[in-house]
Amino acid sequence: MYPYDYVWGPATVKARLWAALKMALRGPLVLVALLVLVALTASGEPARSSTAPRPAQRWVPVAFAPLAPFTDLRTGMEAQVVTARLVTPDPASRPAPNERWLMVQITLRSLRATASYSFGDFYAIDAAGHSQAALVTDPALPPLGAGHLARGARTTRWIGFTVTSGRHTLELVWNDGGQLAPPQGLATITV
Repeated sequence: MYPYDYVWGPATVKARLWAALKMALRGPLVLVALLVLVALTASGEPARSSTAPRPAQRWVPVAFAPLAPFTDLRTGMEAQVVTARLVTPDPASRPAPNERWLMVQITLRSLRATASYSFGDFYAIDAAGHSQAALVTDPALPPLGAGHLARGARTTRWIGFTVTSGRHTLELVWNDGGQLAPPQGLATITV
């Protein structure tokens, strides 16, 4: 008996044919199983068309001129305006007539030891010199709040102000824990 007879003997050929048949059947069976799975998981709802009405956008971007990031040398805290948007308040918040919210995204970074921050350190000053503290929060945006940042840590959060309808130019200023004299302007925002 030659070694070739063992490899290609009748039992080996039968086993190889059976393996080839199982592999050939496996491909179509997998395809059928996938088709059945897709049919079972289909929701039956028609796909939304691109012409379907979309919900009204609650916010619009506003023009703003950010200044370079400002660093308070006493505390080592750096503040920078990232973006600003005008938000139509949710009616559930009971806004006054013609009231809108100016939401401003702020990045704070601690450059030295642990430093404290608060949303109350930010003010919007209008052309007449009236100032308004950041008191508005939008549930859809993470608020700045108050807290501490370790050295090298940074946070990017939102602060908000109430503005009435009409055109306004506001200066956003920062008074790092009441330690800046005078408070530092971070951006000029036109709404």
